[in-house]
Amino acid sequence: MGTLRLDVSDTALRADYDRIIRRLLERGDDMPELDEAPRLEGTYDPQVLALCARNWRIRMRQEHHSSAVFAGMLPQFMAAGAPVDVKMCLLRASMDELRHAALCADVVRVLGHDPALETSLEAEPMAEHPGVPDDEVALRNLFFVGCLSETVAVALLTEERGMCKEPWVAKVLRQLTADETLHARMGWIWLRDRWPHLSADARERTQEYLAFALAWYEQCMVRATPPARIPASILEQARAIGFADCDVSRELFYETVEQVILPQLDELGLHARKAWRDRRLMGDAIAGQVTLTGAGA
Repeated sequence: MGTLRLDVSDTALRADYDRIIRRLLERGDDMPELDEAPRLEGTYDPQVLALCARNWRIRMRQEHHSSAVFAGMLPQFMAAGAPVDVKMCLLRASMDELRHAALCADVVRVLGHDPALETSLEAEPMAEHPGVPDDEVALRNLFFVGCLSETVAVALLTEERGMCKEPWVAKVLRQLTADETLHARMGWIWLRDRWPHLSADARERTQEYLAFALAWYEQCMVRATPPARIPASILEQARAIGFADCDVSRELFYETVEQVILPQLDELGLHARKAWRDRRLMGDAIAGQVTLTGAGA
């Protein structure tokens, strides 16, 4: 355990960090970091600010961890002999997630709270999938992160952005949504590229893995969105700051899986709807060491 802080240093590296943020990570839209004095325009109950601050701290921790997930996939893609552009995109995504963590910390500050969070600072090991060829290991992990986790994250962020009435927070949500969309595309692009080249045995193994991955990810999302009774007056104000409660998040998860993810997988040739039905047979089975990334809590 330790204290997670997303402050920048006072060293000369600060200048390099600023250049990276402005030149490498900019996507052409307004960058939240350029606002010298971000603030809330509305007035909110202290309970609302505390609730939203807690939500953004959780997201800060998730984004910080997600950076290690993308970086952790790089050695696996190197072992798989992946093209350099794919490996570069993994590092880019890792840098995106570090930036997201810092932005989340900034939102907590704007809400009037300290973003410091007592949490485990150790990165979880990446799934190794023993007995599976290197190219399938890489495919499985980017599939789980991109096609599942980040695709759901885009839906959640889009919902929050639609509710948000605060201009600066909405700007942060737009930036996160744009980046997570790219991260999701990485998974879908790689899956679509590699699937036609897999052998019959590899396809069978991937099909079997799909049911495990869906079952495990559902368990992750259910644990991350426990039922919570929030007074209507508090929830209405919180939504104006872009807060999606657990009930909405869980509903969006199932909607995204069933209406976005499964149809695309079926179109590729995986029997995704069957795998989604079969996940109920998996019980507590674990598909290797897999990680929830990017989803709001």
